[in-house]
Amino acid sequence: MRLWVRRGAIPYKSRTDVDLMCLARHGNTEAFDELVLRYRDRIYAMARDLLVRDEHVVDAVREAFVSAYREMMAADPRGAGGKDPGANPGRWFHRHAVRAVLSRVVQERTTADAAARS
Repeated sequence: MRLWVRRGAIPYKSRTDVDLMCLARHGNTEAFDELVLRYRDRIYAMARDLLVRDEHVVDAVREAFVSAYREMMAADPRGAGGKDPGANPGRWFHRHAVRAVLSRVVQERTTADAAARS
């Protein structure tokens, strides 16, 4: 099945990440969905390597994409302030994933420390 932006347009799968980010920033949720499909396996693999509990892996991946979407929608479309998600979407998604995973790592360690003290 092909996903078309509009009649006669280029399918999402053949668009660049930068093009998809531009479309997503203008409210095209299908373009953001395509970006999620492109990056979810990499982000999941990174989370799986660093986290012990499966539910923390899933939560971290979800948190990474939600925070990425929120920042994308709040970002200055001109890229002012150095936070232009459209400049390098792969690096940008990775940054959000690292933050989410590190948050879960701290949570796992805190829980393990509390359990060890009991």
